[in-house]
Amino acid sequence: MQPLTSKIANAPILIVEDGEFNRDLIAKALKKSGFKAIEFAENGKVALEKTYLLKPSLVILDIDMPVMDGFEYCERIRKNSAFNFMPILVQTALEDREVKLRALSSGADDFLYKPLDQIELVLRARIHLERHALIQDKEEMCQYLTMGMKDLKQKIDDLNKVSGQKAIMHYFEKHFDMLETVALNYDPKVA
Repeated sequence: MQPLTSKIANAPILIVEDGEFNRDLIAKALKKSGFKAIEFAENGKVALEKTYLLKPSLVILDIDMPVMDGFEYCERIRKNSAFNFMPILVQTALEDREVKLRALSSGADDFLYKPLDQIELVLRARIHLERHALIQDKEEMCQYLTMGMKDLKQKIDDLNKVSGQKAIMHYFEKHFDMLETVALNYDPKVA
C-alpha cells in the first residue's frame, strides 16, 4: 500500500462508538496506517456537537449507541448542507439487511460489520478520505473561478466606460464567458 499523503494523513476523523475497546481498536488500526487526526465521541449527540465543531473529513459511526443512535445522527447531520459530502462509514455488529438498508437510507456512505477487518477498515477510510479531498479541491477551484469571473466582469465594466477599448473588452468578455460556463456548470457530485 502506498504511503498516505500529508493531506489524507492529517484529515480529521471522528470515531463515534460507545464501546471503549472498539474505539481503541479502530484508532490503533488507523494510527498504525498513518492517520494522525483522530477524535472520539461516545454517542450520536456528542458526535453531532463534535461534527459541527471539528468538521471531520470522515466519520466512522456505530449504529447501536445510547442517547442517540447512528441512524438519528445520520439523519440529523445530513439535514445540514455543509455536511452533504462528508463521508460516513457505518460499522455495526447487527448483521441484518434491514439495518444496513436503513443506515444507507439515513445518509451513510458505506458499511462494515463487526468484528472489523482492520485492513478493510483502513482501505475504506482511505478511499473515502481521498474522495472527500477531491471534492474539496473541486469546491476550492469553483470558488477561485467564481472570484476570477467577478474580477473579469469588473474589468469589462470598467473598459465599457472607456471609449476605444473594444479589442481589449472583447478579450475579457471571451474569458469571462468561459469562466462563467465552468463555474455555473460545476457539480461537486461528479468526482
